[in-house]
Amino acid sequence: MRKFFLIFLCLLYLFTGCATKEIKNMDAKAYLEKGLKYYNSKKYRKAAENLEEAIKYADSPSIAAKAQLYLGNAYFKDKNYLEAIPSFKQFLDYYPEAPEAPEVLYKLGLSYYKEVNTFDREQQTTIDAINTFKKLKSQYPTYATSVNIDKYINELEDKLAKKELYIAEFYFRTNKDEAAEKRLKYIIEHYENTDVYKRALIRYCKYLSSNKHRKQEALVFLNKLLNSTEENEAYAEDISELLEKLRNM
Repeated sequence: MRKFFLIFLCLLYLFTGCATKEIKNMDAKAYLEKGLKYYNSKKYRKAAENLEEAIKYADSPSIAAKAQLYLGNAYFKDKNYLEAIPSFKQFLDYYPEAPEAPEVLYKLGLSYYKEVNTFDREQQTTIDAINTFKKLKSQYPTYATSVNIDKYINELEDKLAKKELYIAEFYFRTNKDEAAEKRLKYIIEHYENTDVYKRALIRYCKYLSSNKHRKQEALVFLNKLLNSTEENEAYAEDISELLEKLRNM
């Protein structure tokens, strides 16, 4: 009797296991359809739940790819950018040649962009956004131009430059002039297309002009400022003071 019971349990496990596997394989498509229905109804959280299940049980590359794409889009539409980021990254890792790749790369960059901190805080997300947008510009230049990607890159680089200037001023206040100088030179060398560039040049010229032995260096960087823009009204007073100081050195 005991032997018969054990055989019965084994057969039950075998058949129920096969049935479960069959249901799961069939469910991938059903989960996808349900997820897309929720997505089109703008119920993005419900859509994401079903799309996650579709990916989990997918036995077809086409189902998995579509579910992964719409999963990222659902999180993005729901403004859940922290979840959208890994979803988009996974799509690009698995399907780099997909026709949707340029748009996904753009949305990945936007997801980082939406999570960027103020300039006085940690800036890794800013760096990730810039790198993503630059990758888009490199790999898909036509698409990048169509979404005006340079606007985002310039804005984000301006934020990084502000961070550098913020730190430089802190070093000046704490009498760490050499560290401050390195920060200012970094801005001047790497962020010429930002608004902060001119402010960094002014600050660096003021620093150099405080040392009579560095007059020629100050003149070089002052000349950079004069050549950097046709509109110097905002810096006219600073430039005038610097010129006067350098004449008297």
